[in-house]
Order: sequence, then C-alpha cells, then structure tokens
Amino acid sequence: MDSTEGDVARVGRGVLQGDPLSATLFVLAVLPLQLLLQDIVGQDGALALCADDIAMVLKLRRHFFMASNLFERQEKASGLTLGCSKCALIPLY
Repeated sequence: MDSTEGDVARVGRGVLQGDPLSATLFVLAVLPLQLLLQDIVGQDGALALCADDIAMVLKLRRHFFMASNLFERQEKASGLTLGCSKCALIPLY
C-alpha cells in the first residue's frame, strides 16, 4: 500500500455479521441497555444477558411497561430490534 488516497467507502447502515467491529459495536450498544434494565429490575427481580439474549424476572407489572418503553427507545437509537416472535411473557403468580 502506498500513501495515495482511494475511493471513499460509505457505510449506509451497520456492519456485516462477522466483521471484527461487529462484536465491539454490539457491546457498545447493549451495555447502556443492560445498565438501564438493571435499574428497572432492581433488587427484587433478576436480569441475565448472554450474547443477544435477555432474560428478566420482574416483580411489578409497571416494570414490564418500563422495560417495553426502554426497548422501543433503544430500537430507535441503535437500530437493534426486539425479536417479538422469540419472546415469552410468563406470569409467575
């Protein structure tokens, strides 16, 4: 490689899966979400994240709505979407 400039590479949206930057960018997008979810879950619930999976145990119904609103805001900010077809809501009462 020499020091001449080449064509400009424009990225329209995101990076390809398998790109070395992919995992780092994912962590940067998900870490704030994890911290905000932990605030919602609090001491009475439980939160577990593994790769792109999230499991929560919420004690109060309002916590569900707070988490749902947070997922919507995260989607708008990062482009990450919640795969609702892979979600389950299980009442524990």
